[in-house]
Amino acid sequence: MRRAFYFETISDFLSREDEAILGRIVANNPNDLNDLQKNSWIAQIRILKNSLDQNSRGALFFEYSIPRMGKRVDAVVIQNGIIFLLEFKVGAPRFDRYAIDK
Repeated sequence: MRRAFYFETISDFLSREDEAILGRIVANNPNDLNDLQKNSWIAQIRILKNSLDQNSRGALFFEYSIPRMGKRVDAVVIQNGIIFLLEFKVGAPRFDRYAIDK
C-alpha cells in the first residue's frame, strides 16, 4: 500500500511541470475524481511551488496516509529536519469544526 499519492524531493517537485505532478497524484488516487478535488490539487501545487525554496533540502508528499490513525493529510513537507503537516481548505469561506478536528 502506498502511503502517499505523490512523493518527491523538494527540488525535483519545483522543477516538474504542474501537469506532470497532477498526473501522478491522479494516477495514484483510488477514489472517484471530481473537478473540486482536481482544482484543489492544482491550487495546492501552485501554492507550494510559490512557498518552497529551490535550495531547500527535503521532501514533499501529497495525500499522505498517517499510519495507525486512519487519516490522510493533504501535504507533508519535510524540510531541514522539520516535519510540516499541511491541510488545505482551498476556496473555503470559513473553517468548519470538522476541519479543525481533523
